[in-house]
Amino acid sequence: MHWLNEETLAPLFEVNQRLVELIWNGVTSPPLCLADMAVRKRLARCPFLLVDAGLSDPKEWPDIDPKSEGFFRRDEAVALARMTFVFAWSMARTHREASCIVLGISPVSAAFIAGLGLASLQALAEDRWWSIKPRWVDRPEVWRRLAVPGGHARNSPLGPTGLRAFQLLFWDHVQAVGC
Repeated sequence: MHWLNEETLAPLFEVNQRLVELIWNGVTSPPLCLADMAVRKRLARCPFLLVDAGLSDPKEWPDIDPKSEGFFRRDEAVALARMTFVFAWSMARTHREASCIVLGISPVSAAFIAGLGLASLQALAEDRWWSIKPRWVDRPEVWRRLAVPGGHARNSPLGPTGLRAFQLLFWDHVQAVGC
């Protein structure tokens, strides 16, 4: 996994950090597990995208009706969407196979995202701001588990939080394809 290094993942950590900050500062009642600064830092360094931007099936984007409300305020969501889409685009262009793992998307989605232009990414952030939310937003137990450092996974190159996130992404994929 030559892509699994600080230089490649630094932009991802930045996107995850912004998401964690928005959750902590903006949600009416943020998960209690985020009260600890060490937990927020650990989550930000998860080697998988913690933002759900609807990247798993971008070909359906034109068919989805826009919403007037989102998980975050519009201005915050647009800024996070820009960060997320540019990171996803860059990752899909430079590390196609790794982007599927890091972003939790299919190879078809990675190819679609990689084929977009910068103007399209900007338009997506403006048009689909309402789709930006934490991954697994409807599963608070996932966030609690991600917040707990795992003893047996410390030797994993992904770290305990990354290993747990990888398991969750894999399970989401298995359910999506009906295995």
